[in-house]
Amino acid sequence: MLATALSRYAAIHFIDEPLFVRSANIARSLFGDLVAAGVLPGAIYRVWASGAVWSPIGGWVGGEEAGAPQSEWFSPAAVWWARRASVFLESGTPLAQIADVLRETFLADFRSVLETLPVARLAYPDAFPGGRLDPQAAEDAGRSEWADWINGGYGVCLRRFDARSLAVKTGEAARVRAITAAGTRETLTASEKLELLDAMEKLDAVMLPFAPHQRPKGTPGFWVDAPLARYGLGSVPLVWSLIVRDGDSEKCA
Repeated sequence: MLATALSRYAAIHFIDEPLFVRSANIARSLFGDLVAAGVLPGAIYRVWASGAVWSPIGGWVGGEEAGAPQSEWFSPAAVWWARRASVFLESGTPLAQIADVLRETFLADFRSVLETLPVARLAYPDAFPGGRLDPQAAEDAGRSEWADWINGGYGVCLRRFDARSLAVKTGEAARVRAITAAGTRETLTASEKLELLDAMEKLDAVMLPFAPHQRPKGTPGFWVDAPLARYGLGSVPLVWSLIVRDGDSEKCA
């Protein structure tokens, strides 16, 4: 069942609410307040006893449920942002202003990455009209990325939420598409294969594996798994795909 596979995957790569609040050293009530205030993303995966699952990417699978989920899973990357929020609160910043403060912290990092990381030009071409960084376009891109983080999408995708990880994920995926003509080239030269491997390795390094039902249609499926297979370069070993349920042969992928 998908719910079983997802629960196993989530238990490897995500954390539940009790572990989150212990890791951030915050009260459970504060955690709820931070999520409600748009300071942190909420649950990245919810699993119901009926077998239904929900995620901000892909929404409902297996039917919608009105009752409480059997389990909820949160991004470990959000713990670092919860710690920052806690420090600002202790320093006297009102809860209502914390989201703005953290967003500005991120935007400063985002601008720095766009100014210094070469692959950022591939990741955010609209921020470089005429080949030069446009500050307003860069800020618009950064605000959009922050919103996607708070909405939960990047909790599915990234091991860490920071500007460099974002630029590497988007930029290296663009490089894979450029090398392979969006996966349509039949063959590559040896030097092109080496360039492709470099791009895919950097992409794989910042991404989570994605859940079993999300990987095939997500960035790792399209721009890591498919090119590896197409050009005879192997495959990615996925720990959760090797887990077999006691008593039968069901695998997570």
